[in-house]
Amino acid sequence: MSELDAPITEECSRCQGTGTVSWGIDVTPVVRETDGSQREVTKVCFSCGGVGHKATTQRKINRRSKDRERRELKRAEEPQHVAREAQRERMLQQEEVARLREEWEAQNPLAAQALTTLSGDFVAQMRQWLTEHGTLTEAQTAALVRMADEAPTAEVVTGRGEVTGKIISIKPVESTYGLEWKVVVRDDRGFKIYGTLPKALADALYGISCTEHDPSLDGDSGWTGIATGARVRSTATIQSGDDFGFGFYKRPGRAELLQRPERADRSATCASDRGPTSADRCRTLWECQTGRSH
Repeated sequence: MSELDAPITEECSRCQGTGTVSWGIDVTPVVRETDGSQREVTKVCFSCGGVGHKATTQRKINRRSKDRERRELKRAEEPQHVAREAQRERMLQQEEVARLREEWEAQNPLAAQALTTLSGDFVAQMRQWLTEHGTLTEAQTAALVRMADEAPTAEVVTGRGEVTGKIISIKPVESTYGLEWKVVVRDDRGFKIYGTLPKALADALYGISCTEHDPSLDGDSGWTGIATGARVRSTATIQSGDDFGFGFYKRPGRAELLQRPERADRSATCASDRGPTSADRCRTLWECQTGRSH
């Protein structure tokens, strides 16, 4: 028999050779030692039967020692392995994001150019989103294209003169005179100006004086949708702003509506449950959509 396989005894690792433990039920068993003597213990160690040692061989001890070393080495290498896997995942994700971004830029050159030429919070957010995800949604892409189309391309022409262009945005603003509707008009000469919507245009667009703001009419089917995109003409006094191609107008006069937006169809008819049924009473899209008359 090899010396590695010769029977030997080793101290119990559970009770550290005492034969008793600090947990379990209170009992007083009699433990027989290897030399034949007996002793009483409380809370006997069930790993060694209360004797405090176990029969084993040197081969088993050596095997357990090697297993212990392998486990310790594995635990030491595990954080490094996790870090390597995380880095690999990041690299794969970056490659995928780069691929998606290349495809998106190839399919949407105008939007991609807008990200490099335009400024503002929205554009900055879109840049960050594109960096993180590699692509933008259809709505985000369309918004960038619209912003690029509406971006100023020329310096503001100041002084009193005629303004001809398209309304690109409208919003209600409370002032000391009550509620006013403010619009941004992109002049055909390439600059944008901000000012109050003339009453003549409000009447032409909505058929009302626009002195009250109903939030339920916001959006493409309400105030914004009816005005945005309309082509208008007016005389006004224009002042230049701090930003390139952006200014302000005041004292508008002789305002007229040249063309309604495509979605503002004046030929729409009212539903029977939402207002007048007579086409003669349904004079504006606003009445058709809200069932109200003025």
